Amino acid sequence: RMSTGCSRRWAIMGIAFLGVFGAIGFARFGYSAILPSMQEALDLSGAAAGSLASWNLGAYMTMALVGGLVAARFGPRIVITTGIALTAIGMLLTGLSADLVSASAARILTGLGNGMVLAPSLALLASWFQARQLGLASAVVSSGAALALVTSGPTVPLIIAWGGSDGWRWAWYAFAAAAALMGILAGVFLSDRPRSAAEDRS
Repeated sequence: RMSTGCSRRWAIMGIAFLGVFGAIGFARFGYSAILPSMQEALDLSGAAAGSLASWNLGAYMTMALVGGLVAARFGPRIVITTGIALTAIGMLLTGLSADLVSASAARILTGLGNGMVLAPSLALLASWFQARQLGLASAVVSSGAALALVTSGPTVPLIIAWGGSDGWRWAWYAFAAAAALMGILAGVFLSDRPRSAAEDRS
């Protein structure tokens, strides 16, 4: 029974890691890898391209400030799943964007979505891990964004080369699909707290 509870805790951590990997890592850090091709295709100036990142960051910071409060009200699982879903939709719309206005709106939605993922994920871990394990679990989950940065570096050029002039769009579609899959995993398998003594932190 103890082994089952322990396995569930680490599974929760793994899914939270994947959520941060897809929602924050791909959405925020994948942008820099896709930007040159996207900027050329949409004929964006350097200032316009920078504004897209600013819109995303501003939306992220706004939602990150209240993410913990929202998670306390509705529960981390719902907030995390909703955040990943919004991020996936935002990345899909980024790939579909035709000009600065539509791209800006898509990046705002993406930022709002990924701002709902990290803080609630860390709050979720606190319900599953004792203090002596919580630091490790939090570090692992937070590292998901960094791993996405490393992964997108070699992956994006391959997708862009394969997709030709619309390669940058396909890169966003691929990221959106990956995030959507992780959102499904989060919605199905995450739980706000242990449901039985076998799953309890103690």
